[in-house]
Amino acid sequence: YQEVSGPFQQWYREHTGIVWQSDRKQAADLIEASDLDYVLLRITWLYNQTGNTAVAVTKKGEPFTSAQVTRQAVAQFVVNLLAGKGDYHRESLGLGEPQTEFSKPSFY
Repeated sequence: YQEVSGPFQQWYREHTGIVWQSDRKQAADLIEASDLDYVLLRITWLYNQTGNTAVAVTKKGEPFTSAQVTRQAVAQFVVNLLAGKGDYHRESLGLGEPQTEFSKPSFY
């Protein structure tokens, strides 16, 4: 959705290409136009850090500035969503880690 902004935007575009013109974007458009009760997850760069389950959620159309998020945080978010602890329906969500508005992921 070309929503990556802030210091991370230039690095992100240099390392990901034109993903908003890909088959994945076309598939997302089809899902969003359907009658399905869906949740699409757009995840920033992943890394490992045991015990770090912090996640910042952005909705489609909001600036996405997080440069990284842990795999454990994403997994916990999905588990919570499936267990009914998150109330998201017909949404496209960006998942990142709070306070990681870096110019590139810290591990890169």
